[in-house]
Amino acid sequence: MFLSCQVYSQMPGVAWMAETELTYLIEKEDKVFNEEKHSRHGLTDVYSTSTLMKIDIVNTPSSPENYLENVLIGNILSGDLDLYSVDKEKALGIDQLARVLTSVDTIITFDPNTYEEKIKIVRHDKPIHSLIFEQTWWIDEEDEVLRNSVNGFYPVIEKNGQAQKACWVPFNRKEHTKEAEINDPDIVWMKLTTDQIALTEFKVIEEYGKDGLKKYWDASIDGIPAYEPAGYIFKANKCRENYVSRIVQPGMDTIVTFDPETFEEKYTYKKYDGVDFESVKGLEVHQVWYYDKSEPVLNVRLLGFGFVFQQRAVNGNLYHAPFWLIKTE
Repeated sequence: MFLSCQVYSQMPGVAWMAETELTYLIEKEDKVFNEEKHSRHGLTDVYSTSTLMKIDIVNTPSSPENYLENVLIGNILSGDLDLYSVDKEKALGIDQLARVLTSVDTIITFDPNTYEEKIKIVRHDKPIHSLIFEQTWWIDEEDEVLRNSVNGFYPVIEKNGQAQKACWVPFNRKEHTKEAEINDPDIVWMKLTTDQIALTEFKVIEEYGKDGLKKYWDASIDGIPAYEPAGYIFKANKCRENYVSRIVQPGMDTIVTFDPETFEEKYTYKKYDGVDFESVKGLEVHQVWYYDKSEPVLNVRLLGFGFVFQQRAVNGNLYHAPFWLIKTE
């Protein structure tokens, strides 16, 4: 069996570890910037975004449309990436990829003159619906920083009107991966993404402990620099002093208004409850994805994240978003 966390089992000083399986908005090449609004796992009005940073269609045999998907499938066909069954138990051959991505229909017809039965075999290519990427997340105990990596992916096809995983493709990763250097000629594709992941989507590896994120929360309250949750994190401005502590602690705002005729002052008091770790619904993650043709492998770097809370808009609608962001790079 292929164990996706096996490569991390020897890492000392890991305070927390978990896995996720997510479909990211990274394969739409029709625009440089894409945004998609959706709901999942209890998070409502979630926005996922992607921004294309680099694509090299000169030095790789692929078109801009479905570029990453075509490159990865090409790696499988050339033998550079291995192929496994969905349960990761059985290694598959290249010829079996065609079977996985092809459906067969048997059509029985009759000759109108002789009534002779004829059987016709028709093959249909199953277009890849999407790619589900499996990632490992961990907290480095020494520097208390959240890290992540991408282990591999599942091509998703549509069968009988339902989306399902076709096979498992792990990345044969070297011990040390390249940095996300946009001018590196071996890095032929790069994208920035933001996504929200519900806490329920993290499959925690309990042998590394359960309270890692809680410790990160405590550290963020105690003084890790916070940044405004607007746009990509590398463009974000620092929050003003005591911003986080004011949000976390319950309190009361005083709103002063004036009567337009008498100019009499009126005071309205608005109480707010504050937030704590128990009210965290998920994480908003800012990542840069980049494909290195020299290995070949898809890499990812976590630029930062924010704890996601349920909030209420001015019109009364509920949505989920972070109050602040934390940089990890």
